[in-house]
Amino acid sequence: MECPKCGKADATVVDSRLTKDQKNVRRRRECSVCSNKFITYEITEEDLLPFLVRKNLGDSASGGNLNTALAFIRNILELMSEEKGKEESAGAGAEKIVKAEKPQPEKKAAEENVTEEKAAEEKAVGAKPRGRKAGNKTAEQITDISDIDDATATDTVLQIIKKNKKGIDVAELKKKTGFNDKKVRNIVHRASKQGKIKRVGRGLYVIA
Repeated sequence: MECPKCGKADATVVDSRLTKDQKNVRRRRECSVCSNKFITYEITEEDLLPFLVRKNLGDSASGGNLNTALAFIRNILELMSEEKGKEESAGAGAEKIVKAEKPQPEKKAAEENVTEEKAAEEKAVGAKPRGRKAGNKTAEQITDISDIDDATATDTVLQIIKKNKKGIDVAELKKKTGFNDKKVRNIVHRASKQGKIKRVGRGLYVIA
């Protein structure tokens, strides 16, 4: 049986059943070459005879046999129409499923933006300033005091004291660093005990 699509005679029967009138056989075939599916009908010589008679004798063919042939043709056309409708419905349903599963561009873009923002936040949290580099910054360049550890805060205070040759007090250190009173006093006290700074006047400190 030749495939109506590719013309190759390599088709297998996947389904076989009788027609509604129980006289003929309807077979559903699939081409082994292009996978095209098509339907064929097997009719008896008795049903085929009206076509042959009509071809050879023209309008003088038997009216009864001609009516039988026409009825068969109508039956075949109805079956083909029903089969085509089923295939179209199945195809439309499959297309809807594919569209539903395919992510929409807007939704996909929004998800990518959220992922990028989350990655940036995690990177910002994980990145901590190194003590030496932060210590080399001036008080005006320090913008996020909460990220500075004790060592970096101490270096910052010492750098400011070093720049003030005549001495600087706790109040001025608080103003320039932005640290609270307790933190500045603890740093000054610890640096003084370690001999890094010394007191030269009432509340004034210089580098030792």
